[in-house]
Amino acid sequence: MAIPLIANDVLQGTGFHVSVLEIAITVGMIGGAILIGFFNPKRKRGFIVLGQLCFLGVTMVLLSMVTTLWQGVIAFALIGF
Repeated sequence: MAIPLIANDVLQGTGFHVSVLEIAITVGMIGGAILIGFFNPKRKRGFIVLGQLCFLGVTMVLLSMVTTLWQGVIAFALIGF
């Protein structure tokens, strides 16, 4: 829900900016799903989940520092991943 707000208020963008950011998060989610499909961890799943939560926290901090579209694309792709 924050994507339109970030695109409009932070990036002073248009609908194109919203679309690009949504595509970035979708590509990140697809990439993460493919990665999990290939590796399918059997052990230490709790550790993996905690690592993912820490990674998400770091990427949220990066998202708060976004000032241009390309930075937002990278941040949203990492969040989706």
